[in-house]
Amino acid sequence: MEMELLIQLFLTTYYHMSNLSSEQYINQLSYRKGIGEVQATVPWTSLFRSKNVYVNQEYIPDRFTFKEPSKLSKAKALNQLKCWYNRQTDSRVKTVFQFWRV
Repeated sequence: MEMELLIQLFLTTYYHMSNLSSEQYINQLSYRKGIGEVQATVPWTSLFRSKNVYVNQEYIPDRFTFKEPSKLSKAKALNQLKCWYNRQTDSRVKTVFQFWRV
């Protein structure tokens, strides 16, 4: 359950950031948190069907399939989180994750 939430939060954050500057994103989060508005969600079905249209392969592990996080096996969720963690801790990596298209 915790891994599902981490993946959902990670991808939702990057999904929203792909359309906004960092300052706009932070302002939007503050505003929405204050009024309890629900943010748009990641298009899981579209990601599953066309992941290469949305995300560069370098940001996801081999043989990874995008699914709504609650439908991922524990092993696949852990594999995805390890991939992103390794990218975050590698000083040579400039971009941990990025959506091409939203």
